[in-house]
Amino acid sequence: TGHFNALFVKDANKLNQKDVLEVFREAKNQGALVFWNHPHWTAQKPNGVAELTDMHKKLLSEGLFAGIEIYNDVTYSDEALEIAQEHHLAILGNSDVHGPIDWGYDISKGEHRPVTLVFATEKSVAAMQKAMEERRTAVWFENTLVGDALYLSPLVEQSLELSRAGKGPVPSVVIHNHSDADYILENLSEYRLHNQAKVFVLKAHQATTIEVKTVETLDSFELHFRVLNAFTSPDSHPEIKLVVE
Repeated sequence: TGHFNALFVKDANKLNQKDVLEVFREAKNQGALVFWNHPHWTAQKPNGVAELTDMHKKLLSEGLFAGIEIYNDVTYSDEALEIAQEHHLAILGNSDVHGPIDWGYDISKGEHRPVTLVFATEKSVAAMQKAMEERRTAVWFENTLVGDALYLSPLVEQSLELSRAGKGPVPSVVIHNHSDADYILENLSEYRLHNQAKVFVLKAHQATTIEVKTVETLDSFELHFRVLNAFTSPDSHPEIKLVVE
């Protein structure tokens, strides 16, 4: 079956049972959120492919776990993401750290552990649990974002601030990236860029100026980008639209 974690339990001692199914059922009775750890761990899955066994299908049929790790330590699983999407599970990214975090990640060089982003409505345990139960999560690691487009697109859009520098047929637009992540963007707009190729990078906490060939002077126009270092499925990327006025 593998390893599982139970969050928000009320009495962990009651989970100490011999029958595996009863452990999961007790966790559910306590209102816990259970998730599957490293389903692609090569110590248990030598081929590194996460897949459901009959036991996992039984657990899912009873609603006994609600999340799955897609990132564990420095490993990632496309198959785990597909399982999450098919069975409506929250996705998580965790370090699985068993010692000081600095041993695994050089913070001085900007390295960081896998981070699970939880889109809660407020800063409370109850709101966090509700968000996870409703699959309102995403994962960030090694400058890659993974999650549902419903959350990733607004996340990226809200982290960007636009200012226009002049008008004319080739207006300059300054894009401030207020996030901790670099964004690799592919231009899908109806306008080509004058000082950037079709694919370019918005560096974290920096401003990037792009020159847009609108050809004619416009009071406002829309920019459309695909975020290449964000994934909504193993082969899909979220898109964002920004209005320049």
